[in-house]
Amino acid sequence: MLIKKGIKMENRNEDKLELIAAVSTLPAIDFNFEDLKAQAQNMADTYTSIAVTEDTYMAAKRDAKELAGMAAAIDKKRKDVKKVLEVPIKDFESKCKELQSILLEAKGVIEGQTEMFDEKRRNDKITKANEYIARACAEAGLTKEYAASVVVKPDYSSLSGTFKSVKADIDAQVSEALQKQERDAKIAQAINLVTASAKGALEGVNSGLEQKLDIAGFADRIRDLVMDSDLEDISSISAAINSEIIAAGSKIKEAEENIRRQAEENIRKKLEGERTDAPALAPAPAPVPIPEQETDFTVPDIQDEPAVPETEPVIQPIPELPRNEPSWHMAFGIEGPRSALAAVGEMIKKACEENGCTYTGAIKDMCYLM
Repeated sequence: MLIKKGIKMENRNEDKLELIAAVSTLPAIDFNFEDLKAQAQNMADTYTSIAVTEDTYMAAKRDAKELAGMAAAIDKKRKDVKKVLEVPIKDFESKCKELQSILLEAKGVIEGQTEMFDEKRRNDKITKANEYIARACAEAGLTKEYAASVVVKPDYSSLSGTFKSVKADIDAQVSEALQKQERDAKIAQAINLVTASAKGALEGVNSGLEQKLDIAGFADRIRDLVMDSDLEDISSISAAINSEIIAAGSKIKEAEENIRRQAEENIRKKLEGERTDAPALAPAPAPVPIPEQETDFTVPDIQDEPAVPETEPVIQPIPELPRNEPSWHMAFGIEGPRSALAAVGEMIKKACEENGCTYTGAIKDMCYLM
């Protein structure tokens, strides 16, 4: 029902336009078709039955040209008649379009008013959907992060849609978001449990390593194992990652042992080479007695030995030695606390200087024996 200028407009069937009656009698084109068809068929049969020879060649060319001329004449007549008949057709089309424009203009006026009501209805549907989403997410216990995945879809504002179908779709979205939230929570809990177990395994493995393993290096592996599991048997995941940690620690320990053994082997070969290359020594002079001192020397990094103050070593005079002997090389090893070795080294160096010998030792050549 429409209201215009205060007048109710309803049951207006009498105003319907009856266009069918206006075009119920269609024009017909009548001409001597059957007569012309018989003549054309007769000419075609006559000309197609004649065989073309050297003698009839030129006549056949003329016949073909004559037939083409007749066909062209018929086509021209067709176009002339069509042009005459198109005049009322075009007039009819023009008038129909004029009628359409009158009706469509009225339609536009009405729709301009009803569109405001349609837009309000669409907005009301969206508002109602948002309110239901907020209520459904709260009732389901969704956090803000997962509630954000429940959204209003474009078809929620459709004027032909029902709120029942909108609610069903929102409920499906909320259910899916809740399942994801619960699974992610289980995944986070499982990762924390497995990580705690892995840290315990790392602590035990690292106690015997110089190069320590870090839990960060296993974070991605832990997450992959948890994500691929059904989250029901966390202990098996912990066992798997702990086995990988132990295996990684064993590889590092083996590598460190190989490096240590190689270093020891290199030192041994070096010492054996020095003993082999050393020339035979001349008989050594009698050892110079050094008075014993009641002093305890302490290695700086050993805590259970008492430290002693630095003292000037006591050097006894060495007997006069012959000056015309050939030069010899003497190598020997001394073992003892670092401070004591330093004192003995200074004593030997001073003795060498006083007796014409060259001292080649140095504190840096000392090594700490385990």
